[in-house]
Amino acid sequence: MKIVLHGKNKLGFVLGIYRKEMYGVSLHELCDRHNAIVLAWIMNTIYPSLISTVIYASNAYKVWEELRERFDKVNASKACYLHKKIATLVKGVSSVSVYFSRLCELWDEYETLAPPSYCGCPKSRKHAEQYQLQKLYQFLFGLNESYENAKNQVLTIRPLPNINQSYSMIVNVESQRKIGGGNTISVGTENGEHVSLLSNK
Repeated sequence: MKIVLHGKNKLGFVLGIYRKEMYGVSLHELCDRHNAIVLAWIMNTIYPSLISTVIYASNAYKVWEELRERFDKVNASKACYLHKKIATLVKGVSSVSVYFSRLCELWDEYETLAPPSYCGCPKSRKHAEQYQLQKLYQFLFGLNESYENAKNQVLTIRPLPNINQSYSMIVNVESQRKIGGGNTISVGTENGEHVSLLSNK
């Protein structure tokens, strides 16, 4: 909902930034019109069972705040649940692509509840790097034992590849196994070197 409101340049109406009393009388009608549009979007988005609680509302900001106060309280338990799902997710019989996609979905959902802070300072950049490193470890940790050699080869690369590069390398191993090619796959790294990823086939 926030993404839609931001895209329509109306996020300020639910954040309390665009309040009618902040503008001259000549703009009050325009503010009321935009407020009504945002209210309609909210009502069309929430569960039908909640409509009765906002149907007579006239202020989008107050409705947003009321809904936030009522439902944000579940964020901690939801975040805990997602954290557990991420920590215990493994590839199993799924393809690497399906496993990685599911992991990315869980990461994205978790970050909507607990968005990582980033201000651009050195300490913040270091924290962001560590967070991405944790994602890499989690992805590799959830792979089957048959990918042990490939995982070890990824972890020996310096500097360590990012999560997307690592995914590409592991998918190459999976693809090579499916087509029954050779036992060694040469994967390019950022600095131009090549690393042999050995399958257990």
